Amino acid sequence: MEKQANSQKQCKNCVHYIAHYIKSRSQFIPIANGHCRNRKPSGHFRKTDAPCECYEERDFQKEKEEQLKSAEECLSFIAERLGELTQIFKKEYES
Repeated sequence: MEKQANSQKQCKNCVHYIAHYIKSRSQFIPIANGHCRNRKPSGHFRKTDAPCECYEERDFQKEKEEQLKSAEECLSFIAERLGELTQIFKKEYES
């Protein structure tokens, strides 16, 4: 049971871990390395499955909710700007 619990205490599940990505064509793909924001810069990368001595559990559900809320706010802002542009173009077309 403890082995399973320790396997979950990996860098990729920690709030301090920042994943690294590579660009492939038009998308970014996560790689198996990253770094820890809680440690002093040492030039050493961390493996995603490495054990973490400063581990702090990430709340993936909360992160997802925050991302959805942020996306909703951005889309609302874009919709308002598109409405303003529509009005500008209507005025230009009518004159």
